[in-house]
Amino acid sequence: MAILNFLGLIGLLLGIIGLVRGSVPRVRIANRKIAGVVLVIGLAFLLVGGPTQESSPAQEEPEEAERDPGEGVGESEDPGEEIEEEEEPEEDKIEEEARDVKLAFDLKQEEEALILQGNTNLPDEARILWEVEHLDEPEYGDDGDVTVDDEGFEVILDVGEWSAGRIEARAVFDTDVVEQSPEAAEYEHAEEVQGLLYTPAPVVYEGSGNDYFAVKPPGDPFMLQISGNAAARHFAVTGYDADGTRTELFVNTTDPYSGTTLDLERTRKLEIDAEGEWEVELRSVWDATVLEIPGEMEGTGDYVFLLGDEPSAADISGNEESSHFAVHGIGQRQHLLVNTTDEYEGRERVPGDVRILQVTAVGDWEMSIE
Repeated sequence: MAILNFLGLIGLLLGIIGLVRGSVPRVRIANRKIAGVVLVIGLAFLLVGGPTQESSPAQEEPEEAERDPGEGVGESEDPGEEIEEEEEPEEDKIEEEARDVKLAFDLKQEEEALILQGNTNLPDEARILWEVEHLDEPEYGDDGDVTVDDEGFEVILDVGEWSAGRIEARAVFDTDVVEQSPEAAEYEHAEEVQGLLYTPAPVVYEGSGNDYFAVKPPGDPFMLQISGNAAARHFAVTGYDADGTRTELFVNTTDPYSGTTLDLERTRKLEIDAEGEWEVELRSVWDATVLEIPGEMEGTGDYVFLLGDEPSAADISGNEESSHFAVHGIGQRQHLLVNTTDEYEGRERVPGDVRILQVTAVGDWEMSIE
């Protein structure tokens, strides 16, 4: 195409010279007619070669097209833009936080019922698994599931037949164990545990004169709060097990009596020898007063109390009337700390396993325990 353009320019130039001079003998243009023909041929060559010249810019277009993608790649590879693409959208963060489960509950005792009452951010109809265990008496316990309603849930369990002891309750939200609604299935696993010391309601027996009857204590061991013998006659309370074998002589006096004693022998029957009215109230030992260590305790007559921590020693005084005075410590086994019929004041070692102290006394007594 470049040759055609070149020939066209030569032809155009010679044709113009021939027309002006009338001839160009060196290139055999003899007259103006031939010069006109040469001029036309030159123009024709230029027209044929012209599009090649004009199309040359189009040949550069691919370079521009190649640059455009390059520029686009450069923009997409900008570090700032990569960071923005990798950042987690704020809305997704909020949604993820919303899937975290808030699960809490209170465990309380009301008479012969355990109440598990909780709150949560789970949607209505979500199902929460619950389990209540008696850590001291494994035969007692229960479990099930409860449905969330208005961000709350409640379980009421009848434990009237349970004995006293440590109770542990657990509430669990789990999409793998129990089928959940589509809304609840978006939430994560959650679990909450609470505990308490369950103490059944006291059982009261009362009467007048002699009697012999079966009892249903609120768990073992249990306390007997006994009162009677207002007329100062002979008054005795004796325990027997379920087979009728004697377990303990709880009271034996000719004085009016009011005090608390302890059963460790699974007494299931009581024999009352009395004139006049009497009352026996059976209570769980875990209902007893708790003395924090170090601490001081004082009282009159028979009494039972708990220690809130591991003891080491006790300063004990009492028995001014020189009657029978005894102090037992109960832990993994029984420890006789004091046993005398004389007035007493002294310091005794208390084994670290002791958690219950039983005082047998007539009159006032005092203890300082560390």
